[in-house]
Amino acid sequence: MEPISKRHNRLHKIGFEEGKPEICLDSGPKRIRQVVENSLKSLRTDYIDPNVPMEDVAGTVKDLIAKGKVKHFGLSERDFNSSKDGLDAIRKAHAIQPVTAIQSEYSVMTRNPENGVLSLCEELGIDFVQYSPLSRGLISEYINERTKYNPINDNRILLPRYEPENIVANWGIIDVFKEFGHHRG
Repeated sequence: MEPISKRHNRLHKIGFEEGKPEICLDSGPKRIRQVVENSLKSLRTDYIDPNVPMEDVAGTVKDLIAKGKVKHFGLSERDFNSSKDGLDAIRKAHAIQPVTAIQSEYSVMTRNPENGVLSLCEELGIDFVQYSPLSRGLISEYINERTKYNPINDNRILLPRYEPENIVANWGIIDVFKEFGHHRG
């Protein structure tokens, strides 16, 4: 990674605790520093582009930016898509350390960012990075009511829309998208 560090940005997610049999979140200051230092060591570089109070997270990242360890501050998959508290958390974080980008799932089946996040990003000049435009595979031909998800590394097992009865209930919508896709190529 050393030779390309000036030409390419590397984005790192923090907050997930490895080595546990289930998906665990830990965005505490100690965990943030640990993930950053581990990434720096494994990538052989000086810096990376990367349910704790948002002010603590922003303050920790601000310190890392001041030390030259991190270049930008982004947020991903925080529960800010559907509540005033979530939007306030973004504002608080941005006031401490400007947020460069927010990443969130956004698709025809998942419209949560429209509940304030997109307009807040526009207001504050924060980039919005969408992921899972096919709703984590739900509107593809690869998921059905018999699909099994690995609880170690696939968080769809935690989401109600992937329960068999909900997949069946959504077949009508999913079929419309599949048909559209077949005609469009």
